[in-house]
Amino acid sequence: MKKVLLYVLLGVCCYLLFMVLRFPAAPIVARFDVSPLTLSGVSGPVWNATIDTLEAPNDVLPTGPERFRVEQVSWSPAPMQLLAGRGGAHISFNAYGGQGEGVVAQSLGGDTHVSDFHYSAEGQALSVLLDPFAKIAGQLAVSVDELVLENQVFSSMQARIEWQDARLLEPTPARLGNLRIDIEPDGDQHTARISAEGGDVVVNGQVDVQQNGNYQTDLTIRPRSGAPRELTDMLRGMGRAASDGSYRIRRKGNVRRMM
Repeated sequence: MKKVLLYVLLGVCCYLLFMVLRFPAAPIVARFDVSPLTLSGVSGPVWNATIDTLEAPNDVLPTGPERFRVEQVSWSPAPMQLLAGRGGAHISFNAYGGQGEGVVAQSLGGDTHVSDFHYSAEGQALSVLLDPFAKIAGQLAVSVDELVLENQVFSSMQARIEWQDARLLEPTPARLGNLRIDIEPDGDQHTARISAEGGDVVVNGQVDVQQNGNYQTDLTIRPRSGAPRELTDMLRGMGRAASDGSYRIRRKGNVRRMM
């Protein structure tokens, strides 16, 4: 009798779980206040749903549109996150001519973790984010190994940006070759190490950013023979060339004041 009761309870639990997983996502999402996000076209079951369009205010870049737009956002469970005490989902999306995917998880304490994130797109499609100050071209790829928000405030990130056949179209045309930026925590700050070669200039240096937004830039840029005159004139305006023809660019400021 006990076994029969156990099987009945197990069957009821499985049925309830099946019904929850198959429940439409739209009415559930509608019950939550997701502002300042705007969602449209929610479809599919709660465990594997799709959002046609997601928009968010541009509070990150001093350039580009007033709102970011992401399309065909879908998610599915990421059960391995349970081993770290977090609930998570694997997401994929389309944005600005490119595709992206990654894992987003949240701990019981409210911290948000992003991992295994990858996004790639053509530079020209991303120029809208830099409008009206610059236009770019080339193949851009972003990989985020880990990004952590503690109480919804940025805490740490380890990521890299690779820009193949990098070209600046405006305001000053230039071929940057292959550019790479590696971002990683460094004590109480983050350091972005920048390098570029194979183009009109050779670039090496880093940008240090503290938690309060203060940054310090230290870059060495050396134009190659045959670099566009507009580019060399711009570099001359930034400082005096060293004996090897390179220019050292040092700047300080606060990221938040730029926004």
